[in-house]
Amino acid sequence: MPLQLLLLLFALWFVSGEDVCKTFYGCVSYQVVTKDGYILTLWNFPSFRTNKKGKQVRNKPSLVIHGIGVSAAFHYREAELLVERGYDTWLVNLRGTPLSMDHKKRNNTKAKFWNGVGWESSGLYDIPACATYILSLAKHKRLLLIGVSQGAASSLVALSTSAKLRKQVSTLVLFVPVVVLDSSAAPQFAFINEDVLKLLPAPAPGVDMDTVHRVDRYKVRCGTPPKKKCKASRWSYTTPSNLLLDLLPFPTKGISSHSLLHWVQQMDKQTFNWFDWGVEKNLKKYGSDQPPAFNLSLITQPTFLLYGEEDFLTPPPAREWVTTRLPNLVDTIVLPGEQHAINPFAGLAAFDGWQQKYPELI
Repeated sequence: MPLQLLLLLFALWFVSGEDVCKTFYGCVSYQVVTKDGYILTLWNFPSFRTNKKGKQVRNKPSLVIHGIGVSAAFHYREAELLVERGYDTWLVNLRGTPLSMDHKKRNNTKAKFWNGVGWESSGLYDIPACATYILSLAKHKRLLLIGVSQGAASSLVALSTSAKLRKQVSTLVLFVPVVVLDSSAAPQFAFINEDVLKLLPAPAPGVDMDTVHRVDRYKVRCGTPPKKKCKASRWSYTTPSNLLLDLLPFPTKGISSHSLLHWVQQMDKQTFNWFDWGVEKNLKKYGSDQPPAFNLSLITQPTFLLYGEEDFLTPPPAREWVTTRLPNLVDTIVLPGEQHAINPFAGLAAFDGWQQKYPELI
C-alpha cells in the first residue's frame, strides 16, 4: 500500500474513530474485554502454514504493543513485514485510543474511565488479556511480544507482574523502549504537574490535541512554575504548539493526564515504579508510603533491544539503565542516524539479523 494512501487512511481513522482494519489487506478485527472491564479492538493479520497432516494451521503469533498517542494503524507496515517473515501478527489498540474507548460500566467522558488509562494499566490488563485471547484462538502456547516506545514500558510492566504472561511469551523485542525519562532529554514534561493537569478543560483528564495546545498556552502565559489564579481555559489554542510538535509526531488522541503524570513522577529519578497515589492511598495499595519498583529481574525471556542513535527520548544513560536490569538480554542494536520514529524497514532489517543469528529464539 502506498505511503500516501496509508497516511490518508490514518487521517480518516483519526477524524472518524472508525475501525479501518478492513481497509488493510487480510486484516481481521476482534474485541477483547480486560479483567478491569475495558473493551479493546485487536487486529489480526493472519499467517498460515500446512502441517504434516495437511491441515492449515496458524504460524507462531506475534503481538505488537504501540506507543503513546498512536494506535495499531501506526504499525500497519510492520505487521505486513512480520507476516512476510512467517508470523501470525496481532496489533492491539490500547485502552483510550479511538477504537478502544468503551468499558463495561464506565463512561469515557468521566475521570474514572481516564484514570484507568495509562502505560501501567495497559501492562497490568491489556497485554495479558490480548495474549490469552490470541493463544486460545491461534492454538499456540507462546507468542513473540514486541513493545514499541511507551509500549515497551507497558510490556515490562506486564511481564514483571504476571506469572501467567511470563509463561505465554517466548521472546521479548523492544523497539526504542522508553522506560526512564530525563528532563533534559524530554523538557516537554518538565512543567507538567498535577496542578497543571487539573486546570485542563473538558474532556480532561483525557488529553487530546486541544488540551495539549492549552497546556502549552498555560505554560507560556502562566509561567513555570505557574502563577496563582492563572486560568488556561480562557486562551486560544488554535495556533500549532511547539509542545505538540516536539512531543508527538502528529495531533493525537488517547493520552490520559493520569499517564502523563505517571511519567512526571519518575522524571530524573532513574526509577521505574508503580503510580504514586500519595501516602495514604499508597499505604492501602502497596503497604508502603512510596510506590514500589517493578521487578524487572523476573523477566527471564530472551530479550532484544533496538534504539535509534539520535533518539532524544532514549539517550545513552537511559539505554544503560535498561540494559543493566534485564537478566536475559541477548542483543542490543543502536541504529546510526535514526531517531525515535525508526524507519520500519531499518527496524525489520535488524529483526532479520536476529532471526538469522538466533533462529531458535526469533
